[in-house]
Amino acid sequence: MKNKAEHSLAKHLIPWAMAVGCSWGNALAADVTPACVSAGYVVGFFNGVLKTKADASNQAGLFKRFQGEQYTNGEPIEYRSLYNETGGLLQDLFETFEQIASQQGGLLSDRVETFWETIKGNYGAESISGRITATVPGQQTVIGTVANAVLPGIISAIGPLITTPPTITDYVDQQDLLIGYVGHGKKLILVGHSQGNLFADSAYDFVIGAGWTKYTKAVHIAPPNSSLRGPYTLADFDLVINALRSAHIGSVPNWNVSIPPAPNRPIPTDSWGHGLKEIYLNDQMNPFRRIEGDINDAFASLSASVPPSSQKCTVSGEWTGTLTQPGGPIVPDFTFSMHLMQSDNAVGGNDRISTGSFFANMIVKGNVSGNKMSFTETSITSQLAPPPAGWCIKSGTLTVATAGGKSTMTGNWTSTTPNCPPGSISLTKAAQ
Repeated sequence: MKNKAEHSLAKHLIPWAMAVGCSWGNALAADVTPACVSAGYVVGFFNGVLKTKADASNQAGLFKRFQGEQYTNGEPIEYRSLYNETGGLLQDLFETFEQIASQQGGLLSDRVETFWETIKGNYGAESISGRITATVPGQQTVIGTVANAVLPGIISAIGPLITTPPTITDYVDQQDLLIGYVGHGKKLILVGHSQGNLFADSAYDFVIGAGWTKYTKAVHIAPPNSSLRGPYTLADFDLVINALRSAHIGSVPNWNVSIPPAPNRPIPTDSWGHGLKEIYLNDQMNPFRRIEGDINDAFASLSASVPPSSQKCTVSGEWTGTLTQPGGPIVPDFTFSMHLMQSDNAVGGNDRISTGSFFANMIVKGNVSGNKMSFTETSITSQLAPPPAGWCIKSGTLTVATAGGKSTMTGNWTSTTPNCPPGSISLTKAAQ
């Protein structure tokens, strides 16, 4: 507000329930959807070899430790397993395990739990295999023999994928999910572990081909191939990847982080040096920090981008909050509300500003472009101003966002009314 001797009182914008009919009819009168849907992020995880759907889902959740469920810009984060199967390899490997185990005396035969320990390379003192080794002489050699027989089977599963990489069309479910995410304006961080990197590559190429270059990042963990779409982490004692390198299958990238030899690793761990949780996301070992940096960098690089399919905002509804005028002659803060209806990109409605018993109701018009709403007050429909003061006629541009389940509009306003210093507006969409 400002003194009438100085001309008008500070006019501020606050939308409220519409008291004046407008020409927008009923086009969107029933539209109570939350403002501009802030599409947010999806961390899509592509699992490694020999993982069940439950395993892959649990592993996808491990990445929450870096940014949680909401990024610092207020946008939500979804963690999703983009599962790829290993066909009948598990059955084949179990048969190999049983055959070799029975040939080595049978102590490990018919023990599914020791089979899974062998798959994971877990022979530590806490494991069943470790306990057997500690109590039965000669079993360390037996376990080593069984493990050496199983490892080639794992390599045989990854090898064909390297020489003939999968395409996204091979996995319709993954393709459908990615199409949905792009359609909803999601920013994508695609993370692959082990053979999952090959599927992550194909998924990345698919969404980039759809024009999603600015909104997609890839992060690779223990990649078996050098054809990468983003930064990678590969440990020196990753025996699975080293076996691929020794077999000259494809082109394996150089290791770029070191881990202790198996006997010196912290628990939980695995002897093959390849496990996602046990090795690469173990915060007691070097790979963790590198991966943490790559994931955080991916979020940061995408934070300012606004995908086109998330730029269509709906501001119809009632918004309440505050309007400030730090340099105003009366008070620095006002109650402010807007009641808006949107048709395509055009916006019409009313706003209300008040302090104590003084108020002004105004007609407002504007438009939406992307996640911005520009507005201008056109006239005052009713008011009570403390004499000798008047209200400023305002205009401005507000940014629309959705975070934590709440829709907000924030920004600055100015006025062409003489002696009306500018200020800011902060509104939250009312529950419908």
